[in-house]
Amino acid sequence: MAGNQPTIEQLRALAAFAETGGVRAAARLLRTSQSVVTRKLNAFRKSARNNAILLTDNGRSPELTDAGRAILPAIRDLVRQYDQLMDCLNGRADAAQRVRIAAGHFSSQFYLPDVFDKALCESVQVEVCVVRGRDRILGVADGRYDIGVLSHVAVDIAKSLQSVGKSVESIVIEPLQMPLMVVIAARKSPEGRDLQTLPREKSVTLSWLHQWELLGLDGDSGIRRNLERKAAPGERISFLTEGGGWTVAREFCRRGLGVAVLPLATLTSGDRKDFVIRRLSDKLNVRESVIFRRQPLSTGTQTVIDRLKDAVAKHHREVQCRWDQYLAEKC
Repeated sequence: MAGNQPTIEQLRALAAFAETGGVRAAARLLRTSQSVVTRKLNAFRKSARNNAILLTDNGRSPELTDAGRAILPAIRDLVRQYDQLMDCLNGRADAAQRVRIAAGHFSSQFYLPDVFDKALCESVQVEVCVVRGRDRILGVADGRYDIGVLSHVAVDIAKSLQSVGKSVESIVIEPLQMPLMVVIAARKSPEGRDLQTLPREKSVTLSWLHQWELLGLDGDSGIRRNLERKAAPGERISFLTEGGGWTVAREFCRRGLGVAVLPLATLTSGDRKDFVIRRLSDKLNVRESVIFRRQPLSTGTQTVIDRLKDAVAKHHREVQCRWDQYLAEKC
């Protein structure tokens, strides 16, 4: 690196380059020219005393070195904190702490509205990025997101991190509640008639799932990974369709195309007339987790984590009440 310490704008350029993957894209993101970005990045190509080289040239395009990738989360945090500080110094009314959450569609719909509302009352702004589970894990680890909400078990989180040379020790995994998952089948389908023979108070086990074609649950799904992990050697769970989310799985199921495993919360009261509904065994379920980097947390990040835990607990109580009411109904 050059003799002088890097400026905040040079660090911002490096963070933008890492996020977009190229000088041209970084220039568009920063609304400047490629030549300006290139000059700022040059500060990280040369080594000064006690400084590491963060960028190296691979042919015509620069790439982050191992040292660059390792320090990137801290750079992103610093740039974000600097922007927040400048907002406060400039007297901006919206100069609240900002926290980025990586989440899926389910938590974005059922947990995060409460988190938004309560965090804003404590001068914390929440930005939600809906991305796949693996992207949540890696995004938290490399500093793109402050918090991730996901349903992957620890072993899957570790594998995702190890695939990019990171250790699971770099992040903290805190368990949340286990969502109430159900198995549904169209009432008039063969699967529905099978499922109807299982008493309401009983849970669906693997021996039942092996009989049917399952809908949804692509290979990145935490619950699918757990189902496949629980299967005995030689046993295979069959998936007719993959991906599309809970809504697609439910609507395919409504047409009698197979069986869906999904959260009870995604069903409406009107769905009861169309589906046979039974609870998935807790032994096959996956507890959700919140993940964040292993470092001192900002006040805003800690606030969001606390409000998230409150929202998850509230949701769990409401859904459990719905299930208890369902069990109490007459057939």
